[in-house]
Amino acid sequence: MSSRGQPLKRRTLLVKAAVSLVFFAVLFAFAGRQDLLAMLKRVDPLYFTLSFVIAAAQISTSCLKWRVLINLYGDRLGFGFLMRNYLIGYYFSNLLPSNIGGDVVRSYYAGRRIGNQTHAAISVFMERFTGSLYLLVLAIGMPLLKPGLYARPVVFVPAAGAAGLLLFFAALAFWGQGLLRFLNRLIERQALRAAGAPGRSLLGRGMKALLWFRAKSEKIAEKMALTMRLLKQNRRAALAVFGLTVLFYALTWVNVYLAYRTFGVEPDFIGIMSLLATAMLAGSIPITLGSLGIAEGAYVFYFRLVGMEPAATLAMGLFLRFKLLAVGLAGLVSYLTYPHERFDYERIQQQTETGSPGGDP
Repeated sequence: MSSRGQPLKRRTLLVKAAVSLVFFAVLFAFAGRQDLLAMLKRVDPLYFTLSFVIAAAQISTSCLKWRVLINLYGDRLGFGFLMRNYLIGYYFSNLLPSNIGGDVVRSYYAGRRIGNQTHAAISVFMERFTGSLYLLVLAIGMPLLKPGLYARPVVFVPAAGAAGLLLFFAALAFWGQGLLRFLNRLIERQALRAAGAPGRSLLGRGMKALLWFRAKSEKIAEKMALTMRLLKQNRRAALAVFGLTVLFYALTWVNVYLAYRTFGVEPDFIGIMSLLATAMLAGSIPITLGSLGIAEGAYVFYFRLVGMEPAATLAMGLFLRFKLLAVGLAGLVSYLTYPHERFDYERIQQQTETGSPGGDP
């Protein structure tokens, strides 16, 4: 990273950390400190243990899906290797405040093992992307389980946004070349209008946004096209990817249910199913450090719509955060005992900053 970019990165991290603290301060005040402390003292050992078992099942499900996707290219990686790298990814994503994400790390180590960084990167992307697509579907359909939720803008607007994203990805999948040609024509017209305009003008900013959007669209379309072609050739793998994605989100509902039960609260399971995807979408807005505060706030806000008390939901959200940190610590142990080569961290950082993995045969 350039010397000019380092201060900007530090300022961004500090701002996000400050926003996280503000979110938590508001949440603690809203939930009531005494009520929250009373909840945290009511830990049920049985549900506490079961909750960690479900978390392990979720990670295992994600690893199995990753294995199916990476095997599409004829590469073979053992489940133990993938699990270890998945845990290392949790460490980078949840415990390390850097610009190196967990997906980049596990893509790097998988690519080094199979000798092809491109195949590894696409498999990691599609493992995440298929889950994101299904999350969008859930955000659209699951509120129908509770009549009246769609009448609320805070539910309808995210569902409409999810529908728009699904339409965009469908356009990329089926009419990718046509969409990119349209973007190119739009960029050419904007380039003529913006000729000579300062880079910080409205036209200049619009031009930069269009170029960024085209670059992202090209990358996503390329990865989607290759993997969809392989999945069409292997229907069994396609069914496995779909089934494992459905299983993961079913386990996510159970995970939240057990987290509530850990504090002696019997939640409305249908209510959890109806709004969890919406809360997860809202909680993923990148304005805080590692979604700290905003994810917990989204749970409190949305589950209150189905009758859950803020103190109980905040205790549940904090427990989910505690489990993420615990898995991250397991990832740290895996990382420290991993047979690294010298300068591995620098290579991963370069891949993050340049977007050029290297190492392909």
